[in-house]
Amino acid sequence: MSAATMPSWAWLFPVTYVLHVLEEAHAGESFGRWIGHVIGRQLGLREFYLVNGLLWLAMVAAIRLFRTGPPAVWLLAALGSIVTVNGIGHLVGTLMIRVYSPGLVTGMTLWVPLGLVALWWARTKGSLGLWYSGVFVGILLMVCVGLLALTLSRPGAPDSG
Repeated sequence: MSAATMPSWAWLFPVTYVLHVLEEAHAGESFGRWIGHVIGRQLGLREFYLVNGLLWLAMVAAIRLFRTGPPAVWLLAALGSIVTVNGIGHLVGTLMIRVYSPGLVTGMTLWVPLGLVALWWARTKGSLGLWYSGVFVGILLMVCVGLLALTLSRPGAPDSG
């Protein structure tokens, strides 16, 4: 494998994404309802699957397109930052409101380790500037996805029952 060739383990990103989305959608009260505890707005299951389905397709397309050269390094830095921040975010959210955040298990057991490996791999294969730009874009994408989800959500917190 040359230094700039996408490693085969990059395909773990879309595989673990499916597992993560299934946990978020169907574990506990669902992430779409859970987020209502935090921001007072819920995301419906249809909107949740729509957003995540589009993101999954974009992830698969990016891995297929950016197989060699600097784009491979940049993409793994971006994906690594996305899944690491997402996984840690589930832990922080759970600790903050003391209610299980759907996605916590896959976030901590699959995404944080995979993200850290990807960040390390990208850092050892490319320039520091390329790595930072990938990390920056990954975090920026997380913010954009959050804003999109907020736009698609509806007012209301889950019943505290």
